[in-house]
Amino acid sequence: MVSFQTACIQAAEHTWMGSTGTWSQEYNWPLTVIPTSNNATELAFGGSSSYTTTNDLGNFVLSQIDFQNTSGTVNIASAAGTNALELTASPAPATPSINVSAGGNATLSAAVTWRTNGQVNHNGSGTLLFSGTQAYTNGTKVTYVNGGTGTLTLADSITYGSSGSGTGLVLNLINNSATTFLNIGDMGALGNVTFNIGGTGTVRFNGSSADDLFSGSAVLNVLAGATFDFGNNGETMGAISGAGNIKQTAGITSTLAGYYLYSGVLSGTGGIAVGGGNTTLVLAGAASTYTGATTITSGRLIVSANALSGSAGALGNATSDVLVGNTSGAGNSALLIDTAGVTIGRNVRLQSGNTGNPIVGGINISGTVTYSGNIILGTNSAAAKGLILTSTAGGAVAITGGIQRATGTTNNADTLTINGSGTIILSGNNTFTGTTTVNGAPSASTTPQTTRTSSAARLPSF
Repeated sequence: MVSFQTACIQAAEHTWMGSTGTWSQEYNWPLTVIPTSNNATELAFGGSSSYTTTNDLGNFVLSQIDFQNTSGTVNIASAAGTNALELTASPAPATPSINVSAGGNATLSAAVTWRTNGQVNHNGSGTLLFSGTQAYTNGTKVTYVNGGTGTLTLADSITYGSSGSGTGLVLNLINNSATTFLNIGDMGALGNVTFNIGGTGTVRFNGSSADDLFSGSAVLNVLAGATFDFGNNGETMGAISGAGNIKQTAGITSTLAGYYLYSGVLSGTGGIAVGGGNTTLVLAGAASTYTGATTITSGRLIVSANALSGSAGALGNATSDVLVGNTSGAGNSALLIDTAGVTIGRNVRLQSGNTGNPIVGGINISGTVTYSGNIILGTNSAAAKGLILTSTAGGAVAITGGIQRATGTTNNADTLTINGSGTIILSGNNTFTGTTTVNGAPSASTTPQTTRTSSAARLPSF
């Protein structure tokens, strides 16, 4: 019985013998045996010249594709109609794969459907291009590895889709080349997906359209040592996380509900925004250099490393105001520090035009966090805006800059409300004109300081 199984597996390995042609032509295969569509079938394509090999056998199930051509370009295409390549494990739990091992170029213009976890291995020196539809089964993981000296590309024009009853999809994009790239195009059609970026090289967006790279339920997780480059693409997406490097020139807005920690280096001329009411983004990298605006239109931005004005830090290398609140709507927004000893040295401005509550303060449970810039209560020449300061039991928040009325504001809504259960110290030159409300009994109150202590440590709710 064992010998019979081994013989069957060997017989399922087919090497293309022809040049340009279709799979239904017997003379293109060894012993004129057309390969069978099943999860034990492995196909190999070699040679030293360019040709197109076309699947005209319908949806074709197989476990492995090997590109072994030493030069030229081998293109696996599909005849008109339903002729997808369906990668399926054989025998389970073996991982189906697409492999490039030599110096030639490889293209899959045929549709590819991943029925189980799968892997793409590009260890050659040519190009590997996916230009056909890519479909995935929900709940699975597919890994793309660029490990040679060539380039692996998922084209910008690809149609993506996922189906099945599983929860979530994971795509691992790994580039280990220091001189070439793993390129991706628009992948915004994929929902509930995590993109893990790994390796020592750069994975980059190489498409032409803006704001359609990732969906609103996609998480970009960049692992330590890896780099993801958004190119010129500005993106409103789910969330970012991880400890690797992110380059961007047109801005990133995170909107996905949940708690996401990013401790890597953000660089480029674009800004960072939090725009989901239930989104919490933690920026813990001490060396980010992005120069664009930092904005919380709704949701929470938590800072875990120094963010001084005009030098690299958690909020980039900029001198502009950190903006809290939207210019319309009713979303609540919060700028918080969670680590003792951390200072935000930039001015913080509450934006006018919305009816939501802007919160500034600390959730540190020991030590002191500091806001050394001014906190400006509104947009200049617009309606004034009230501020909520918050602290957490065991921790202190020091406001050493001034709490200031915005220039040319039109009412007396520039109020101060003090919440939370820790200590708040005001020591700056305060010019706001509205009322001050301290919720709870303060342990001490001095001028120009306001100090209050209570009991429970908590993340402030909206």
